[in-house]
Amino acid sequence: VEGQTNHMLLGDPQGTGKATPAEALGKIYAGMGIVSHLELREVRRSDFCGHFIGESGPKTNVLIEKSLGRIIFMDEFYSLVERHQDGTPDMIGMEAVNQLLIALEAHRFDFCFIGAGYEDQVDEFLTVNPGLAGRFNRKLRFESYSPSEIVEIGDRYAAPRASVLNDAARQTFLDAATAIRNYTTPGGRHGIDAMQNGRFARNVIERAEGFRDTRVVAQKRAGRPVTVEDLQIIASDDVEAAVRSVCSDNRDMAAVVW
Repeated sequence: VEGQTNHMLLGDPQGTGKATPAEALGKIYAGMGIVSHLELREVRRSDFCGHFIGESGPKTNVLIEKSLGRIIFMDEFYSLVERHQDGTPDMIGMEAVNQLLIALEAHRFDFCFIGAGYEDQVDEFLTVNPGLAGRFNRKLRFESYSPSEIVEIGDRYAAPRASVLNDAARQTFLDAATAIRNYTTPGGRHGIDAMQNGRFARNVIERAEGFRDTRVVAQKRAGRPVTVEDLQIIASDDVEAAVRSVCSDNRDMAAVVW
């Protein structure tokens, strides 16, 4: 709110749409007069860091000066610092962190910085400088999507693409999402987080469309008529093949059974 720092952290997990509430905050803060621009400015390590020691501090200053009156959003906030093999942080990244630390305090009423990422990695990153955690006034945690929410995301993603999941396909998707949500990877993460939540739903729909299209082409080659509905409907077998295909891309999901 006005009169206090509004920098914040958004934690956990990927694919839960953290940029969306950040964009909403931009509109709210602009309406309250905290920032003067509605647009969210998304940044990454390369926006802060130079190629050589001594370049990151000035580059960070330029970024901040250009971002006054705005919300800066950085997903995977901890990527600002890279780790050497012995675990120590790289100096190029630390230069950016140290300069950002100064800016977060000196311009605490002039812009809003939102850092996002996996909660445990964000917490670990805050330890690279003892003053970093104190620069963020609040921390919000996002929950993983439920299986039914994953299916709903899939439905919503499919609709403008002129694709429709039939009832059997939707049930197959729900069963798969439930099994994946209940699965724990060897690294201790929920399977749906390993598959990046909403991105999993999107990837399944896109691949299911591919399997459907292949099926429809085979149907046409066999001399059977193809209707508009055939071109739109995603069937249960399409979803099953798509889920298996998407999961096969992630070695942590090799043991999931559904």
